[in-house]
Amino acid sequence: MEWDSLDEARTEVAASQSAELDKPKIDRGFDDLLPLTESHPTAAVMLAAQRVEAALAKALKANDIAPLRFAFVDMIRAAGRHGLIDNPTERVLHNLRVLRNEVAHSHEAELAGVTPARATDYVATAASMVDVLTSLAVRPTLPFPRQDAVDTEKGADSTN
Repeated sequence: MEWDSLDEARTEVAASQSAELDKPKIDRGFDDLLPLTESHPTAAVMLAAQRVEAALAKALKANDIAPLRFAFVDMIRAAGRHGLIDNPTERVLHNLRVLRNEVAHSHEAELAGVTPARATDYVATAASMVDVLTSLAVRPTLPFPRQDAVDTEKGADSTN
């Protein structure tokens, strides 16, 4: 997966939610990662991904949605299947997950294509997703009801 796909997915989410995700910004809660994007871009990506996963788990729990496992991929799929997130948000979360995996499994930042600028973009996108997910953790009803929502996640492909 290319880093450019993150830009495309973020733009789609911004259009669907009238959000400002198309202009990356880092807010409180993520500003501590900014110095890392320059000195240790891989670490910044990994820490930002952890925060997205935690926010997603909290949103799922608040909406009584239990994924098959609490792997990032399973949580994203459960949120999508149950209408907690819309399709563009689901794509951004999957892009963040795939890029996180590429970074985690590369022995050198250069092999994963991690530059300080890309790490900053990743952190900004992660911060935006945490904002979206945090707002979903306090909503009493699912914002994107789906016809194909299922009660169980059994049978879903569960690759991380």
